[in-house]
Parts: sequence; C-alpha cells; structure tokens
Amino acid sequence: MNFNDLQFLDNLSYFAQVAVVVFTILAATIQATKVFYLDPRVKELTNKEKNESQLTFSAFQSTITKRMDQIEAKQSQKSNPKPAKTKQDQIASPPITTQESEAAQQKIRELEAKLRPRTIPSDKIDELRLELSKLKGDSILITSVWGDQEAFSFATELKALFRSAGWIVDGVNQAMYTNPIKGVVIIVKNEAVTPKANFIFQFLNVLGVHSHGEIDPHNKFQLGLIIGAKE
Repeated sequence: MNFNDLQFLDNLSYFAQVAVVVFTILAATIQATKVFYLDPRVKELTNKEKNESQLTFSAFQSTITKRMDQIEAKQSQKSNPKPAKTKQDQIASPPITTQESEAAQQKIRELEAKLRPRTIPSDKIDELRLELSKLKGDSILITSVWGDQEAFSFATELKALFRSAGWIVDGVNQAMYTNPIKGVVIIVKNEAVTPKANFIFQFLNVLGVHSHGEIDPHNKFQLGLIIGAKE
C-alpha cells in the first residue's frame, strides 16, 4: 500500500466522522423539535377536537333535555287540568251577558249578509216564475255596472228568471256610470207599467235586495233594471 492509499483512507475516515457528527446534530434537532413543538401542537389539536366534541355533545344533550321537559309539561297539563277561575278572576273578567252575546251575534249576521253575494234562493224560483208569468208581455232591459262580477252574476240570474216566465229580455249589458250605483234601480217608461215595477220592487225586497224606482220616458224598453254594487 503506497502513500496515496493511506492519504485516501485518512480522508475517508475524516468525512465519516463529520457525517456522524452532522447526523447526531440532526437527530438531536429533530428530537428537540418533536419534544418542544410537535408534541405540544398535537396535544393542543387533540384537546381542541376533544373540547369541540364535548361542546357538540353538550348542545345535543341540552336539546334532548328541553324536549323531554316539554313532553313532561304537556303530560302534566293533561293529567292536571287548570283549576276553575277564582272569584278574583271572575271579577277581573266578568262573564258576557245575554244582551252582549245577542248584539255580537247580530253583528256577525250583518257582516255575513254584507259579504254574501246576492242570489235568488232555489226554493223561491218557482213561485217567482209563476207570479212573473202573470205579468209577461212587456220588454225589460237588464244592465249591470261595469267591472262588478257580483252584480253581473245577480243580473244573469234575474235574466234567466224573467225569460223563463215569458218576458222579453235584453241583456245582460254592462255599462259605466258617472255616479256610483248602489242596489237595484228599477226604470219605468211610463205609469202604465208601474204595477209591474211595484211587484219587482216587492220581490227584490223579499230577497233582501234594496231597490228604488225612476221614470225615464226616453227609455227604449217598458222596464229596465240596473244592477248596481251590493250595499
């Protein structure tokens, strides 16, 4: 073995020693990082997830508890009904008198009548048709105010009734008027048809429909009905 070989072996030994030192330092650094950083961080994350899980479970448990309390409260109400009102309660809220009850019912009936559309009751159609047939021979024009569906429907019923009784009927027409028209306007061309107009007035009154008469000598028909808005 010559001198160069010895020098090479010496250099290799030196590098090996340096490598050992470097690896030792690296291992120490990794261990220190693990001990002082990674382990605390992992523990922190683990505790955080554990706390979040505990909070979620606590919220869920609280919801279940509230629901169980509600169920128990309802069962308690069913098994223990409210006691009767004491005299003090009765003084604080006096009972409704018969007069007040009747007044309230009357207001309800008035409101229902106001909202109920005008119509000819089925049990009165035959009777009205019979009486109108005795007065047939004249022509009548039936008109409803423009855009009022309730008025148009009632006018259509009247048209069918008069026609079935043998009257000469024109309409139902729809018209716009300068002044609002309420109820039913009965128009007569002359006094000769006044008795027929009076009968129409009476049977409308029986139906609970307000009406009034007017004379118009220029009217094309002997009689006319203008069905206005419901009052």
